[in-house]
Order: sequence, then structure tokens, then C-alpha cells
Amino acid sequence: MSSMVGTSRTGRLLRRLVRLSCRRPVLTTLLSLIPAIAGTADTLHALTFKTSGHDLLPKDAGYVVRYNQFAHEFGELEDIVIVVGARTCSPLGRSSTMHCLSGCISRGSETKSPPDA
Repeated sequence: MSSMVGTSRTGRLLRRLVRLSCRRPVLTTLLSLIPAIAGTADTLHALTFKTSGHDLLPKDAGYVVRYNQFAHEFGELEDIVIVVGARTCSPLGRSSTMHCLSGCISRGSETKSPPDA
């Protein structure tokens, strides 16, 4: 019978493992580095980053296939962000700048500059 009453076999095995690890810390560290290095190597080899939202969609879904055909024909759709800085803080100045810019965008003109406020 064991000298420690109520200790399970798993508890005894873990206790022995801890004792061995404390007696031989260099061996413990080296044995721990093996799976860490193997995991890092596997990650560097296999891990990829997907930056497009449609990379997360199922490739064989009908709407994804149609979108890919559309993108091949017309070019990939990307989000466009337009930031406008007004020269003045008056509501009239911002309004006229936005009105001019929206007209330029709708006509496709890039040469017209917003009016001075």
C-alpha cells in the first residue's frame, strides 16, 4: 500500500515527473524545445494569411464562382475610402466642397478642384 493515502496513480506519476524535471532542468528544457521547434517549423511552412474577405468563402459555392467570373472580367472590387479635408470649418464651405467633389466623382473628372471658401 502506498504511503500517501488517497493519491491516485495519475497523481503519483505526475509527482515523479515533476521530481525528475526538477532534478534535470537542462534535459527538461531540451526536451521541451524539440516540440516547440517542430511546431514553429510547421507553422512557418504551412500557415498562410488571407487578406481578402472572399478568401474565407467556400470556393465551390455558386455565388462565389459567379463573383470570381465577374472579377476576372471587370477586375476585383475593392473598398474605396475617400477622405476629404475642408479648408474651412464653416458648414457652407464643407457643403460646397462636398457638392463639388460629388460632381467630380459622378462625372469621373479628377482635374476639377473644390472652390475656395
